[in-house]
Amino acid sequence: MQPPRGEVTLAFVELEGLESVLSTGPAGALARLDARLAQAVAGHAGYLVKSSPGHLMAVFGSADDAVAFALAIQRAPAVADAGDASLPPLRVGLHTGEPILESDPATGRFDYFGPPVNRAARIAAAAHGGQILVSAATRAAAAAALAGARVVPLGEHRLRGLDRPESLSQVGAPGDRAGFPALRTLPARPTNLPAQATTFVGRETELLRLRDLLLAPHPGPVTLTGPAGVGKSRLAIRAASDLLDRFEGGCWFADLSDVRDPGGLADAVLQALSVPGETKPVEQVGDLLRTRPPLLLVLDTFDHLAAGCRGTVRAWVECAPESRVLITSRSSTGIPGEREERLEPFPLPDGPASDAVRLFCERARESKPDFGLTAENLPDVVSICRELDGIPLAIELAASRIRILQPGAMLRKLGQKFQLLRSLRQDAAPRQQTLSGAIEWSLELLTPAERRVFEKLSVFRGGFVAGVAADVIGPEASPEVIESLRKKSLLSARDYPWGA
Repeated sequence: MQPPRGEVTLAFVELEGLESVLSTGPAGALARLDARLAQAVAGHAGYLVKSSPGHLMAVFGSADDAVAFALAIQRAPAVADAGDASLPPLRVGLHTGEPILESDPATGRFDYFGPPVNRAARIAAAAHGGQILVSAATRAAAAAALAGARVVPLGEHRLRGLDRPESLSQVGAPGDRAGFPALRTLPARPTNLPAQATTFVGRETELLRLRDLLLAPHPGPVTLTGPAGVGKSRLAIRAASDLLDRFEGGCWFADLSDVRDPGGLADAVLQALSVPGETKPVEQVGDLLRTRPPLLLVLDTFDHLAAGCRGTVRAWVECAPESRVLITSRSSTGIPGEREERLEPFPLPDGPASDAVRLFCERARESKPDFGLTAENLPDVVSICRELDGIPLAIELAASRIRILQPGAMLRKLGQKFQLLRSLRQDAAPRQQTLSGAIEWSLELLTPAERRVFEKLSVFRGGFVAGVAADVIGPEASPEVIESLRKKSLLSARDYPWGA
């Protein structure tokens, strides 16, 4: 059978307590169960994507077929058919969406990727043995199959690793077990974290480091630094979302791009916390942090406030040593106790598995759903990502043009980066809508001396060594100015292979 394309319904099925079953359960019963489940998939016009003892992923072109499959394996039940009633019951999760379909050159089999797959897997992980959970999309698409079933709405639930909560329903046949323990989802936490309209790609190592820093017993702020367009805000939001279950007081996001003084900073934080401002907003924020349960506060785009507001943030940190502050800035803030995590562009790619190429393909598919990475266009996509120095914002802006330019034509036009790399999205911040806007934001933070030196350094393409740069810059070529440009993420130091 050919794998279904377009909108499909994904099913994840797993034995309850699978790890324990694998270590103690009879191998023969597991093999019989797996065979019965595979037959059930085929019998309901499904495509078996992958399976392992006690676990499978299947895809159905029809949501009605997927629900009928789930009801059949719970009613039969497949466990009893396997001839060993000692095996625990199955848990099932269903979600409907449009995942990415790709073939594996090594095996010739097809697999599915993308957010719909992740959501279906998380839904299944939230269920208990004997329980079928379906997403809102599946419930809407499977009206015929659900007409004779018992459907119990369970409300919205947060699923680990996913930004957007999911409205879940429990499905069963009349007379099936109705009562189950609370779902294995994340506890509800107060938050105003912005919902993300696009998928999050890569940065697994950086997320782990941020998590360790934010959960360490050290009250100082954590500052995420890096050059324009490297994805600091997006990474901070994702890190905060992943940590919602660890902060009883919730996770809060304050956009500071339009703030100019400590009073404005406090007003932005109060607005993020949905608290009306009073006459002394700075002290009011300190009182709130002192009295609320531990929370995580994200101060986004702090660059231009460091000089005038570092004392304010330090005082807030001291008010609430159990809370945490995560700052995004193009340079370190100088706040006492600060721990800096430097975010660099993606490594320059050399193949399809790199994060830079994955990001290009994800954003290209969001702009043109039928875009696919092929042997013909792969070299051009790799070259585009390398030409853009692995900078995520630049890669995303380039990929959004895939509707009007094929990768080869796009590569030829990259000599006019600032004209080409413009976002068509209206929900992005102005500094994130064009590559030039991101750079101009950085330039606004420079002193006059720093700006003059940076303009003179712009004649170099691909880097420079200190001695040559000094000849070009002239008397202003002080180590302090060069180091300041590096700290503000406009220069980066690299080792040359020849040791020059």
